[in-house]
Amino acid sequence: MAINQKNLRWKNLKCITTDGGKNMSGKDKGVVALVSKAVENDGGSKPSVLHCIIHQQSLCGKCLDMSEVLKPVVSTVNFIRSFGLNHRQFRQFMKRLERK
Repeated sequence: MAINQKNLRWKNLKCITTDGGKNMSGKDKGVVALVSKAVENDGGSKPSVLHCIIHQQSLCGKCLDMSEVLKPVVSTVNFIRSFGLNHRQFRQFMKRLERK
């Protein structure tokens, strides 16, 4: 392994990030299990395991209907922009918030 070839210490590994696949996070033979065992055998504590945020976003995007999120946003923006008074009041409100 590259860690051994570069004379790095397993015990210095603190965190592992995976895509959550079985080959990566399998309980006994996954990469996480094997690396965790190597770290512990080298005198280190079990590393933290994180699920890659990009994969989480991708999974979320597949199951989330964005139209349900965008409809109220578009409706609100259209309301604010529909009349000059609404728009001016909104801009004044935002400027007051920025000052705080």
